[in-house]
Amino acid sequence: MNNIKKLIISEKPSVAKEFARVLKVDARAQNGYLESEDYVITWCVRTFSYNELSR
Repeated sequence: MNNIKKLIISEKPSVAKEFARVLKVDARAQNGYLESEDYVITWCVRTFSYNELSR
């Protein structure tokens, strides 16, 4: 049995829901992510730039 899931990180919750819809993922809403048998779709709270991450 394969327990490896695909992870998708989106910019915000509405984009995560759109990924789930387009990919036909039947996901359960959790606290901060959507999860199905094959996918975990989550989102960032804020958009980071490369310069912010390198500080």
